[in-house]
Amino acid sequence: MRINKYLAAAGLCSRRDAEQYVLDGRVTCNGEVIHSLATRIGETDRVAVDGKPLFLPERTVVYAYHKPIGVTVSLADPKQKNLLADHVKDIPERVVPVGRLDKDSSGLLLLTNDGPLVHRLTHPSFQKEKVYEVRLNRVPKGRDIARFEQGILLDGIKTRPAKITRHANGLQIRMREGRNRQIRRMWALLGYEVKKLHRTEMDGIKLGDLPEGHFRKLSREERKGL
Repeated sequence: MRINKYLAAAGLCSRRDAEQYVLDGRVTCNGEVIHSLATRIGETDRVAVDGKPLFLPERTVVYAYHKPIGVTVSLADPKQKNLLADHVKDIPERVVPVGRLDKDSSGLLLLTNDGPLVHRLTHPSFQKEKVYEVRLNRVPKGRDIARFEQGILLDGIKTRPAKITRHANGLQIRMREGRNRQIRRMWALLGYEVKKLHRTEMDGIKLGDLPEGHFRKLSREERKGL
């Protein structure tokens, strides 16, 4: 990256003003004064202006993580054991989980250092779709599936419509809402117990064949849709 672009990207000034900083001899790279506007800055180079270090903003990243049952989605909670933080230590960036996935559930969990993205994916107003594979303690009646799909009162507020598809191993539930333990609580109100809750998709990002307990960085193409 050329030095004028680097200074601008670091938020110091515009590219045109950055050229003047260089011409005035106020910019150093690895302790040496930069005299040429053609100077290129590498990832490991240390840039300073008037002796003060200058850094580029941290690059935003998004990871998909296959959360196992038993892992608590928390990065720091002295009252809990087997925290998410213990399982993502190899991620070099400081990331936070996007939304919830309770301890007894498994599946796709997104992790990112992009604050605005967390807001877009979790705020109720955006209504991002999530897909779950669910198994109950008994086969649900058609009328109960219809009630779940149409919405029921939960904490005095009606839940948003959902779409349920029957499978040999249970149900696939598509919904655009994510209140605390919502699926489990809704089925409990209808007289059922959730035996398995596994998230397979979130806003178009699919868990796929990612092994349990592993994570992968989302590609640029995948992030475009978020």
